[in-house]
Amino acid sequence: MTIEKALEKVLGKALPELLDVADPQTGGSWRVQVTRDESALSFALVSRSARKVNAEAGAAAVSDAFAAAFAGAGFEVVTSPTPQSTLAPLCEFRVPLGVPLRCGPCEVPKPWGKEIWFSGFEARGVCDVGGVPFPWLLAAGKEAVFGEGVKELLLLKILDPWPEPVRGDLYTEVHAEKNEVYVCTHAPKEGGWLRFGIHPLAWEEAGRNADVYKSRYLAAVREYEVIRRRLDAKSDTDASEVALEVQLRERMNSFTALHPLQRGSVARVPVGVPHALQAGCRVVEFQTATYERAIVSFAQKVLTQPHWDTEKALALLNVEEALRSPLVPETGEQEECIVDFPAFEVWRVRIPAVGEAEARAVAPVVGNAETYEILYVVEREEAPLDGLTEGAWFLPRGVRVELQGAGLVLRALPRRRPVI
Repeated sequence: MTIEKALEKVLGKALPELLDVADPQTGGSWRVQVTRDESALSFALVSRSARKVNAEAGAAAVSDAFAAAFAGAGFEVVTSPTPQSTLAPLCEFRVPLGVPLRCGPCEVPKPWGKEIWFSGFEARGVCDVGGVPFPWLLAAGKEAVFGEGVKELLLLKILDPWPEPVRGDLYTEVHAEKNEVYVCTHAPKEGGWLRFGIHPLAWEEAGRNADVYKSRYLAAVREYEVIRRRLDAKSDTDASEVALEVQLRERMNSFTALHPLQRGSVARVPVGVPHALQAGCRVVEFQTATYERAIVSFAQKVLTQPHWDTEKALALLNVEEALRSPLVPETGEQEECIVDFPAFEVWRVRIPAVGEAEARAVAPVVGNAETYEILYVVEREEAPLDGLTEGAWFLPRGVRVELQGAGLVLRALPRRRPVI
């Protein structure tokens, strides 16, 4: 038995543990004192070091709740860890583990609009959970909070593009590892669109040959890229250049299909498929928490990298998936699995109002004994009995909630992986 364990046995409680938690936004670290008991984790921030300042505009964000907590404690970023130990913490937090924890959002600006993150824990955005940064909980919670064999945290966010066509269209991109699912919560009155996969006419014109299709698509993108970069480099344009840009963009876009979106639509976006949410469609997105993408094209200037990745993206093309519709049919069930990816699954849960015929069904339960879950409450009646109001929630492992009060909830949970 270690000295620490012997002391814990004599004292009847766990001793504080000092953790150096990597700060993804500054390249430094947080020094955090953690005390565990059966019902909560208590955190005391001792110091924060910052090796660099991320000066890229819009590259880093932090949730308002977390920023406000630090501001209230007189928190300042320091260039090296302060020598004071645990006697004078900069700020203290207690996170109960037997209840759902609200996720504090942070906004990440984009050329096409913005993303609103709820479980971010990397350089581009850090969210809070129960009042502390997600990296703290990831470092301290371990299997007790996340589940044995769980290796990563799912990323929950909202994509909120500008309403204007073209300006609000996202990058057309392809992922090698990242699977995504979109649930549309707002669409333009005339209807919204998701650009996804191979256009049937372009496929037929290519003789249903993948190499021919990719060669033709690449040529169209390359031709458009010339006029796009010319316009991006100029402060003024003439009518002929604008007309040529529109003509070449439409030619390029003819290689990919458009699928209609309306409020409530669910779209499955697997790896290997070109896709781009279009202007005015606001969606809730669950995804593998991996930052990787290959940009096929973009109808604006790309600010985050000096080039497109068209050849790389088309090399990743999964023809079988790209010829399918991304839209997930609705079954009408009270609880239905809308996507089932290798790393995670997402369920749509409807909670009927009292008095409805469906209310005779058994009340749905969220949470499980094996892993954490992340919920997004799309809509609820005022003051639901379970306390889960609209927004994002993190359920630690073992927390279970019987949903009471009409509404719609999205429920995501990870696949467990063998412990390495």
